[in-house]
Amino acid sequence: MDRDRLQSVNRVVRRAGPWECKQFVGTAMRAEVLRTEAGKPTRSMGAKSSCFGQAIPVACSCALYRLLRIYWPAGSRTMSPHRSMPLAAKRIAFTIVALLVVTGCSSPYDGTVIHQERSAFSGHNGRVHSLTFSPDGKRLASGGEDGTIKLWDAMTWRLESTIQEADNPRSPVLSVAYSPNGKFLAAGKGNGTTKLYNDAGKEMMTFRSGERLVGSVAFSPDSKHVASAENDGSVNVWDTETGKAVKCLKGSDDSVWCVAYSPDGKSVASGGCEINVVRVWNVESGRETQRLKGFHGIATTLAFFPDGQTIATGGDFVWLHDPITGIQKAVLRGHATDSMYIAVSADGRILVSAARGGDIKVWEIASGRVLATYWGSPREQLWSIALSPDGKTIVSGTERGNMKVWDMVK
Repeated sequence: MDRDRLQSVNRVVRRAGPWECKQFVGTAMRAEVLRTEAGKPTRSMGAKSSCFGQAIPVACSCALYRLLRIYWPAGSRTMSPHRSMPLAAKRIAFTIVALLVVTGCSSPYDGTVIHQERSAFSGHNGRVHSLTFSPDGKRLASGGEDGTIKLWDAMTWRLESTIQEADNPRSPVLSVAYSPNGKFLAAGKGNGTTKLYNDAGKEMMTFRSGERLVGSVAFSPDSKHVASAENDGSVNVWDTETGKAVKCLKGSDDSVWCVAYSPDGKSVASGGCEINVVRVWNVESGRETQRLKGFHGIATTLAFFPDGQTIATGGDFVWLHDPITGIQKAVLRGHATDSMYIAVSADGRILVSAARGGDIKVWEIASGRVLATYWGSPREQLWSIALSPDGKTIVSGTERGNMKVWDMVK
């Protein structure tokens, strides 16, 4: 290829893998390592991108510091690292990551790399949108694109029962959550309803505020209320005894995809399609008390830490903020694609994040380092994860209805 006809972008990537290319890869034709600690690339390989149908020679190194140069044809329309054309860029990034996994190249962002799951099972026809453990850790609930909720024995991973609406059986289940007292299971559905079931799976109540998609549900710590994130930009708070809406929190008309209760039950955080915005609300007054500063992109998942002093947001990266001041504490980078799903351990020391591209990472919060990377579904997109209450087990769900069980790294 004639280099005089190519444009280039140089960037030093410190303590990161070559998948940091995703921040600059547009209509990329070539990526190569110009310098490693040893002065030469240690590996070179080729791949064919499914989005452009062109071969992409990739050179990578296991060195801690890399200088990557990305080339693309002069005069071509390059893509933004944001969301104007995200799919093509992510496919290229995924191609690069897949090559690294196959060839054994590692990075400080990997930690211990684990390829073998403890167990695997399936049951949904299509995406597993949501996973949640019961508070005692004995049962796992999964919600799927096929409109079913499945209850699994968390010891044997055998199916105990299946829940499906009789009047609307194909409406996807987008979110499931157990109440802290273990008595209820809530489900947010694509037909605009939030369903409340007892621990045996019997439907108790239906909450509906319109024909709006419910993308996420979360219980208050006392189990008396459940919040639903809806695609008209609102978060509705429902009383689990009366079935009535006690509060409607709305900041814009953009879809809300995720919602989380603070440990003291006084605040709710919400985020979604509204670019660069995550809101924190006072539940009693219904007023917005904070917006998280420095957050970029869209929020796909939220989780409060047990002490209530930190809130984690999944998006382009994993963002850690103080929910009181809104100040950014840290940004955890390392996934090939967006950090779509997160879970925090009961002691607040560990955060688990999963990317759509197939990798799951375990972060030590105190140091900010990756303890382990799980690679179990390189050919399937991940759509959900759950961390057991004792912090010893991770379960992941994929686009094809498969679920895998992983042992937490020691």
